[in-house]
Amino acid sequence: MFTVLMLSGGVSPCLPSWPIKKIKLQGKYGGFSTDDCIIFTKEPNGKQEAKLLAQIKPSVSITEGDKTFGDVIQAEWIDFCNPQLFNHDGCG
Repeated sequence: MFTVLMLSGGVSPCLPSWPIKKIKLQGKYGGFSTDDCIIFTKEPNGKQEAKLLAQIKPSVSITEGDKTFGDVIQAEWIDFCNPQLFNHDGCG
């Protein structure tokens, strides 16, 4: 879906309405803890950028005892706390 959106000039859900510029699969190889998919967007006439980090799992239960859910939340939190990956300006 993201590839079609990028090729057709579409935008990513959950991000500003800027064109998708790049898609990175297997984010761990790019220094992310979020492993599966990173969507990069950029403001058309500016310098601002935004990223959507996604974990894609075949099965997950949002429960205290689900290891997969715990691993996903931990990876996202590590990326959120990494100032090289996440810019907190404009949050909150």
